[in-house]
Amino acid sequence: MVVIRITDLDLPVGVTHNATDWQIATDPLFSNVILQSMNDEVNLTSIIFNEILDPDDKYYARARSLLSTGWTIWGNLDVFIVDDVYTTDDNLDMPGVITPPIITTDSDVKNHMPTLFNINVTGFSTTGTGNHVATSYFITDLYDNHLWSTLNSEIYKDGILIDEVVLKDGGVYKIKAMFHSSSGDVSQMVTRVINVKKDELEIYGPIYDLDVTVDNEFTIAYNCDISNTTWDVYSVSEAGLKHFKTYTNVTGKPRTIIIPARELREYEKYYFKIIATYEDGTVSDKTYKEISTKSTQYAQDDND
Repeated sequence: MVVIRITDLDLPVGVTHNATDWQIATDPLFSNVILQSMNDEVNLTSIIFNEILDPDDKYYARARSLLSTGWTIWGNLDVFIVDDVYTTDDNLDMPGVITPPIITTDSDVKNHMPTLFNINVTGFSTTGTGNHVATSYFITDLYDNHLWSTLNSEIYKDGILIDEVVLKDGGVYKIKAMFHSSSGDVSQMVTRVINVKKDELEIYGPIYDLDVTVDNEFTIAYNCDISNTTWDVYSVSEAGLKHFKTYTNVTGKPRTIIIPARELREYEKYYFKIIATYEDGTVSDKTYKEISTKSTQYAQDDND
């Protein structure tokens, strides 16, 4: 048995690994190739050859990867010859085929939230001995244009909160994911298509250039069936959305909240997530668009 693997393939953001060429030869010029697997779409980062090689002879291995941007150059690899599987290092994870992840979210894929939702992945298994150590996630538009990604995430290997990107209302997007194992193997990338719902909820209130020096009232328009509401406000920055504060509706006004003066910071952007409870007991998460505040100096000039 012979094992070779790629250990240092660093994929740029948005680039996918589609296939690998593997070769083992008796000479460094690879004029005498004795084992190979070309355009291999299953064994992307490691491969096992069941042929028996002489452990006293020297062999040379190389591989190149087919990325979505084209082929990489050939790279030299170490050859690991397994004489007896029972005498190998117990800490060595043997490579194998990894099942692709099953992707789910905590929103309706046909009427999806544009942000603040969780991507969850399940279903890891392998024909080798490796463990699930990381997951890579991607979000693209319908034409595979990159919007957001996180690669080889060990902390969020089973799921991740999307709070760094806000998808457009009514848009169609692709959520993609692939597993990484401790043996260096990578699963095939899988895709789940979501349709972002159109925001039909309207509110009355100062959306742009909000004056932070006064109380600001926001009311959901044209909906009398709501019994109460909770408004989660998130601050918006280049790092994404961060929860700022939660406001509940005004007593006697189930569709209305009041944000007191000076609670919001001047010259910043915020994002509403409105949770509405209806009279029939149903609950609906509704995310609204950004609001922006203006500077205190600008507000004072308006009052003069």
